[in-house]
Amino acid sequence: MSDPPPPDPSYPHASAGYGYVPPAQVERPGVVRWFYAYTVLWILVYLFALVAGVILAATPETLATDEHTPDALRFQGIAMAVISVPLIAFFVIALMLPRKPGTWVYHLVVICFGFLSCCFWPMSIPLLIYWLKSETKRWFGRNA
Repeated sequence: MSDPPPPDPSYPHASAGYGYVPPAQVERPGVVRWFYAYTVLWILVYLFALVAGVILAATPETLATDEHTPDALRFQGIAMAVISVPLIAFFVIALMLPRKPGTWVYHLVVICFGFLSCCFWPMSIPLLIYWLKSETKRWFGRNA
């Protein structure tokens, strides 16, 4: 008896599921570019909050009023700076992740983060709609 022919390398494995297209053979959806712009905008927002927090913590006397004491302003500035650092890291990580099925989920969490602020709803809602489409999932290697 002869051995069976080797499998065609271009054909996906049977466990990949119906409709599976390897990520290398899928064209990058436009929503990915918009996601990166959205993430950079969040990074800029939190960089601004970090700088504002440091300035507020360093010079609370210049902004003090009858209602806002220097100690309260210093505490607010420190809180803004401390909260901004992990949030900046959260968004920077999103930009550096490789294209894998789990990355699609992490990016989905980043998009949903925008729902915490109504100012970001006009960007988050359309981004979420296009992110959930099958071509975006396929680009990340998820079964659509």
